[in-house]
Amino acid sequence: MTCTTRRPTSVVRDHLAWLAAAGMTRQAVTADSGVSDRTLRNVIHGTRPSVNGDTAALLLAVRPRAVVENGRLPALGTVRRLQALVAYGYGIEHISTLSGLSMRHLFDLVAGRRPTVTIRVRHMVTDVYERYSTTPGPSKWAWAAGRARGWALPGAWDNIDDPDAVPQRGYTSRPDRLPGVLVGRVLRGEASIHTLTDDERAELWQRWAAERAAEGIAPTVSAFTRTFGLRYATAARIRTAALSGTETNPYERKVV
Repeated sequence: MTCTTRRPTSVVRDHLAWLAAAGMTRQAVTADSGVSDRTLRNVIHGTRPSVNGDTAALLLAVRPRAVVENGRLPALGTVRRLQALVAYGYGIEHISTLSGLSMRHLFDLVAGRRPTVTIRVRHMVTDVYERYSTTPGPSKWAWAAGRARGWALPGAWDNIDDPDAVPQRGYTSRPDRLPGVLVGRVLRGEASIHTLTDDERAELWQRWAAERAAEGIAPTVSAFTRTFGLRYATAARIRTAALSGTETNPYERKVV
């Protein structure tokens, strides 16, 4: 029987967040639920206020499969987050202060001496990573140490929890400023549109509009304002720039 009742996106997104915290990658959720990756991304990013009942039921039925005995999780994603923060200028002492975890514990993790972590530790590290992974840290020593060890910067990862994921190389001291990287973060709700340059805002419209068109939804200026928290006039200028190939506002200061 087909379920016609729609479920709030927030309910399904909270369930997906729980799965992610338990070590489930997006690919694993897709495989276990049968829901397409595009639909899953739309739910995660909240592009619609509600989810089709059948889709919601499939996603809500997924249960963690990465939890190992005694309630611990694979440490891979946590280790990658810590190494990325160090390579971005956050020393272990600084991360310890931000996370509340001991320096000894953190040193063991970044060195790969702990194959598993508790859900609590994963949450604590993930929280720091999400808050600081788009802002360079203050420690030049940490920066150099991370680079010397070849640790990937935050922006290098497409899915940092995926064991098969390979970080993109060639990142500069500002990986978020590489073409399309920061735009992708804004599109996914991980960064503010106010961090973008004029050209990047135009690219954001183009990518956002393409995603909506693929779902059969009209890419309107009003929807763009609601999604990214802009004034209507600002969103209209961005749309005009995206369609004409000109800058949104030639007098606006560029982000460097």
